[in-house]
Amino acid sequence: MRLDGETPVGMNHFGFHIEDTAATSEALTAAGTPKPAERFTARPFAEYRAMDPEGNWFDLSEHGFGGARPPSSDPAGS
Repeated sequence: MRLDGETPVGMNHFGFHIEDTAATSEALTAAGTPKPAERFTARPFAEYRAMDPEGNWFDLSEHGFGGARPPSSDPAGS
């Protein structure tokens, strides 16, 4: 599987909200993963996509994933 390959069906990736893209990218490549790829898109999601040694995709974002979830108005959380 490659970062520019076809997207598999089902849950196919997850994301991390990080503080420093450059430092995180350096740590990942030092650990043997491919260099994270910049995602050129106008969508408000992750800036980078990376892949672990087992081929699992994950996103990296300094700005977050669409903002914080608003608090529930239901104190029971249901």
